[in-house]
Amino acid sequence: AAIVRTETRGPKSAMYTTYVIHVKTAFHVRGVARRFSDFKLLDRKLRARFPSAPPLAMSSRILGTLSPGFVQERRQQLQEYLDKILADHALAHSDILKTFMALNGCSEIGEDEVKEEE
Repeated sequence: AAIVRTETRGPKSAMYTTYVIHVKTAFHVRGVARRFSDFKLLDRKLRARFPSAPPLAMSSRILGTLSPGFVQERRQQLQEYLDKILADHALAHSDILKTFMALNGCSEIGEDEVKEEE
């Protein structure tokens, strides 16, 4: 899986960045867009089920999050995080990651799913 680009979305008063991930399967490449908050939720869910999972070690900075330099730096950090997860067999094949990558028919991971697993 590779974060191939970023997109700025939303109305001018509430703009946010999404990270577009290309996920390769045996038969096709699928693109899924995820926000930083989705990555934070993925991190919480993975570490709840797999305590040894690598942490998502970045701040939830609020100001300046749309600046090109910040977006590029965060994209690189998120890619490194995904690479670490995918290098671990148990994490890479978990339903949590499959849901995040929209590989099991679901495209969203909800907050209620976290509560069920904690």
